[in-house]
Amino acid sequence: GTTKIVSDSTSTACYFNTMMKNGIIALPTIILMSGIILEIGVALALVVFLTLQSGAGAKYSVEALTMAHSGIADATIKVIRNNNLGSPSASSYTLTADSLRKTDVVICKNYLIVNNACSFTVNADKTHIISTGKAFNKNRRVQAFLNINSANGEIKTESISEISL
Repeated sequence: GTTKIVSDSTSTACYFNTMMKNGIIALPTIILMSGIILEIGVALALVVFLTLQSGAGAKYSVEALTMAHSGIADATIKVIRNNNLGSPSASSYTLTADSLRKTDVVICKNYLIVNNACSFTVNADKTHIISTGKAFNKNRRVQAFLNINSANGEIKTESISEISL
């Protein structure tokens, strides 16, 4: 009873070749799967980023509109205190909430505003106000027409509306 261990070099070589082929096939598969997972991660990050940006953009747009309406309200108070404000040339000023939020206001009495100046278009007994609110990178513009009775000084708001920039 002695046992003899026989080494078959052909079967070892065949086993080694099969393992090499499996390893060579596994490497591209792992790289491909990693690329797909990475692409899904980048796409997900982009979707989250764009969703957050759109929410912030809507918020800043509302802030800009609020700033523009504040400019109209402030200009109306100034016109009530001084009926001749904006006559004969445009009266303009800026309201600043902070470094990223401000409102530019232009007032013209008896004329329409064109390019931030009183035009030659007669608008008798009316004061035209344009207020441009700015918040971060969003801008919104509102205009108002005040009807001023020259006989008794009564001031009525004829219209307030948002206009395109």
